[in-house]
Amino acid sequence: QLPTLYDFHFDDVKLKWVPWTNLVSKYVHDPQVKFIDILVPTVDTTRISWLLEQMVKIKHPVLLVGESGTSKTATTQNFLKNLSADVNLLLTINFSSRTTSMDVQRNLEANVEKRTKVTYGPPMGKRLLVFIDDMNMPRVDEYGTQQPIALLKLLLEKGGMYDRAKELNYKILKDLGFVAAMGKAGGGRNEVDPRFISLFCVFNVTFPAQESLFSIYTSILKGHTLTFTEELQAICSKVTAATLQLYESIVVDLPPTPSKFHYIFNLRDLSRVYNGLVLATPERFQTVGQMIRLWRNECLRVFHDRLINEIDKTLVQGHIAKLIEEHFPSVLEQAIRDPILFGDYRTFMNEGEPRIYEDIQDYEAAKALFQEILEEYNEFKAVLKLVLFDDALEHLTRIHRIIRMDRGHALLVGVGGSGKQSLTKLATFTANCEIFEIVLSRGYGETNLRDDLKALYLKLGIENKPTVFLFTDAHVAEEGFLELINNMLTSGIVPALFPDEEKEPILGQIRDEAMKAGASPAKESIWQYFVNKSANNLHIVMAQCKRLEGGLDKLKEASIQLAELNLKLAEQKIILAEKTEACEALLAEISINTAVAEEKKQLAEEKAFEIEEQNKVIAVEKQDAENSLAEALPALEAARVALQSLDKSDVTEIRSFAKPPRQVQTVCECILVMRGYKEINWKSAKGMMSEANFLKVLMEMDCDAIGQNQVKTVKGFLKNLNTSFDEMQAISRAGAGMLKFVEAVMGYCDVAREIKPKREKVARLERNYYQSKRDLEKIQAELAAIQRELQALSDRYEAAMRDKQQLQEEAEIMERRLVAADKLISGLGSENIRWTKDLEDLKTRRVRLLGDCLICAAFLSYEGAFSSEFRSDMVYHEWQNDVLRRQIPLSQPFRLENLLTDEVEISRWGSEGLPPDELSVQNGILTTQASRFPLCIDPQQQALNWVKRKEAKTNLKISSFNDPDFLKQLEMAIKYGFPFLFQDVDEYIDPVIDNVLEKNIEGQQGRYFIVLGDKEVDYDPNFKLYLNTKLSNPKYQPSVFGKSMVINYTVTLSGLEDQLLSVIVAFERKELEEQRERLIKETSENKKLLKDLEDSLLRELATSTGNMLDNVELVETLEETKTKATEVNGLQES
Repeated sequence: QLPTLYDFHFDDVKLKWVPWTNLVSKYVHDPQVKFIDILVPTVDTTRISWLLEQMVKIKHPVLLVGESGTSKTATTQNFLKNLSADVNLLLTINFSSRTTSMDVQRNLEANVEKRTKVTYGPPMGKRLLVFIDDMNMPRVDEYGTQQPIALLKLLLEKGGMYDRAKELNYKILKDLGFVAAMGKAGGGRNEVDPRFISLFCVFNVTFPAQESLFSIYTSILKGHTLTFTEELQAICSKVTAATLQLYESIVVDLPPTPSKFHYIFNLRDLSRVYNGLVLATPERFQTVGQMIRLWRNECLRVFHDRLINEIDKTLVQGHIAKLIEEHFPSVLEQAIRDPILFGDYRTFMNEGEPRIYEDIQDYEAAKALFQEILEEYNEFKAVLKLVLFDDALEHLTRIHRIIRMDRGHALLVGVGGSGKQSLTKLATFTANCEIFEIVLSRGYGETNLRDDLKALYLKLGIENKPTVFLFTDAHVAEEGFLELINNMLTSGIVPALFPDEEKEPILGQIRDEAMKAGASPAKESIWQYFVNKSANNLHIVMAQCKRLEGGLDKLKEASIQLAELNLKLAEQKIILAEKTEACEALLAEISINTAVAEEKKQLAEEKAFEIEEQNKVIAVEKQDAENSLAEALPALEAARVALQSLDKSDVTEIRSFAKPPRQVQTVCECILVMRGYKEINWKSAKGMMSEANFLKVLMEMDCDAIGQNQVKTVKGFLKNLNTSFDEMQAISRAGAGMLKFVEAVMGYCDVAREIKPKREKVARLERNYYQSKRDLEKIQAELAAIQRELQALSDRYEAAMRDKQQLQEEAEIMERRLVAADKLISGLGSENIRWTKDLEDLKTRRVRLLGDCLICAAFLSYEGAFSSEFRSDMVYHEWQNDVLRRQIPLSQPFRLENLLTDEVEISRWGSEGLPPDELSVQNGILTTQASRFPLCIDPQQQALNWVKRKEAKTNLKISSFNDPDFLKQLEMAIKYGFPFLFQDVDEYIDPVIDNVLEKNIEGQQGRYFIVLGDKEVDYDPNFKLYLNTKLSNPKYQPSVFGKSMVINYTVTLSGLEDQLLSVIVAFERKELEEQRERLIKETSENKKLLKDLEDSLLRELATSTGNMLDNVELVETLEETKTKATEVNGLQES
């Protein structure tokens, strides 16, 4: 194929055309760069980047349009990232179907600052470049407007917007630039106002050529395997070729359908395969077989895990096996061996060891690893009761793989109770992440969610904690929550989450870290660092379940639980009886031991009292003896003091006498007697006094040891001595001291003799006291032992009672659950059957929705003006046969009434006066559901009467074109949202109401109005317009059919028969006609009531968490539903 002009670039320096291929820079692999940040330059990215550069230079808005996966976003972000941060600030806004103009305005206002009174913009000297991704995603409102687009159009055309505060001041925004990207309309994307598109320079981004894709992914894989074996480096091209072949086959064989709407595969999926491949390390992957096995795992995880049936799964597995056989036949057997489990959790328990992505090999190895991790989780976190069967291990490994990847997010779909949340929590723990969940409360709304998200982002960005945000369908209290989650997934943060006053402390905490990482000091750059850091630490896991299907599963679950509970309750009652008997035996033993303990305690108390009394007597006697003894002690102490006054020379003087004075000898002999010497003579006395410590021994003598005979002998010596102290002092100083001492001792001995009986009594009493004390200690020891035994018995009894109480409570819970399960199963027996059938019908109808919607839309657009026969032939023959011939799925038998209304609504119409025949029901559908206001051809006035009764409660206004003030009445109805009926319309319709018929609603500054005549009338969306004519065959201009929905209400034969019967009955049996009308009305109300109750019950069933049988509200709702249903059925039967 020859090159085109688009393949060349004009070099304005060399003044010649140069191929774009010459300008593509070479890709150099950097192992330190995260996979999500890799962009391999190609001809397409180079060309688009150059175009973006030119548009930004001339400050013109630019829009890139292309299919999903054409690298619009990646190329734009890469271009913007490389712009000078000194003069450019970046803001990314991701649109979704829920994005509102207020979201956009809040985002813009959060990134500009006030310059003058009405002028706002980025900091002076800088330009704010706003990148809007998925620009055509916002939903189209009932007026055909995309509100965010309308706001941007105002901003681009007029250079400002209105403050949404009360004052509605106009703000001028300066120094803003816009770059946008969007996919082609379709699949949730909408057509954008062409006037708005005209403000941009638009470029189409095509899919990269096969050569470009091959170059991109081969370059990445070759760069990563530079440190691997040559054998592995050589297969990089083959791996890429096989991956591209697989991708093309899957896109062709598995297109998205109504039942498989998520079968959307694009180039992002190719990138995810390679994201997994670059986790390989040269230590673990050394052979071709190991690498191809990894490639198979990544392809299965990316393409296979989202598939919903075995046929599709087998198809993909077959494609993979065929490609391995074609490109790598030598390793086919090794590569396709199952199970295939890859993860980096083998070294989780070995703290400090690197986490290496590897083949776990088999279920046994994975189970052993996760069992150990589960035990660790249960020890340090909450107890998680999991049975790690093979499917659970596979899901656990898949979830863990996603969380371990950079910015990996997961959507888990399955029935409630299938383990989505439990497996996510264990996988989170295994990935060394924290779990974060919101806690719903009454009135929980977007403000509460934003507060919770602030706490989450502080944990992510400030505390640097990798965190998994687990978000279930039960958390979707408002649909707007999903918009916030979408922003977190696409841009990494919720727009305007933190107001300026809350941003400042965050910037202060992270500024140093950001500047070390290379961020500029500008606060916008610091904030972007915080956002990127938070996004890198965030993993969102959304766990969703089916509703109707989930409700039925809960009923099946209740049936299973009922059988299990009956068995467990029988076993529990036996165990409870045994526990009760054991408790009674323990109680009897405790009673006996308590009596023994009380007896011992009484004995101990009596003994203690006895000892206390003895102690009192001893104290009195001892005090009396000590008082008597105290009289002699001073004299004895004085004698000892006198001895202290003697020294060794005084004693030596006495001892030197060969024949001492008689008085001195007698005193010395007294001392000999007192000390117990046998020989009483001077020689013995001299020997005694020659002792080294003679005086000290005398002073320390135990006077109580002197016997009565010794006292008598000494007293005899003293009597014969007949010498006073003064006389002895004159003879010998030492002799006088010793005399004084002997006399004092004798005095002491006289007193001691008198108190001896008292002292003996005290000693005896003390012996008795100590014996009693020993007896008391023995009794107390026995009492303590009995009390310990009693405590042990009491502990056993309490434990047994706790077990008994727990068993009793469990039994009561089981009985309560049995009652609840019985109520659920018996009460919902008919609902279970009906809902199961409804579910199957829904699954079938979902497939046939395409053809059903096609014919229904055609009916609502074209069939109103035709007769019953023409409608029937067109819908049920021509159109139906054509749809079936084109093999478009279509419900059989196809009935408009089954798809566009229901029995409840038909019954209500009947109670309001609309006949029940097929034509009338179709007319009711056209009147209420057509996009244009109805013009009813109504010669029999059926439509007129029905509309009057139908809108009676909503303040219906009735007029005609002949009424001179109809315009004023219409104006009031439009302004205040009242229904308005033009009756007696002829073939001329006043063109003054054309704007109303065409719904030419205009919006300006938040106000919606319609031009009626020469006035702008505020438009209330509740306004309805009906036109009714008595003409049976009016000749309207073709424009009337375009402006209104012309509906032919001409009565049919069957409808006429029914009405004539009513007239006759009303005439003949007025009470029967009134009863009939009343019954029709009651039946309609009852059917609506039953539907509301069933919806409530089904919602409770599907969203119930924990054990469904413990949900009191669910059971009460069931009882209420069944009671009311019984009442309604009774009323209908009667």
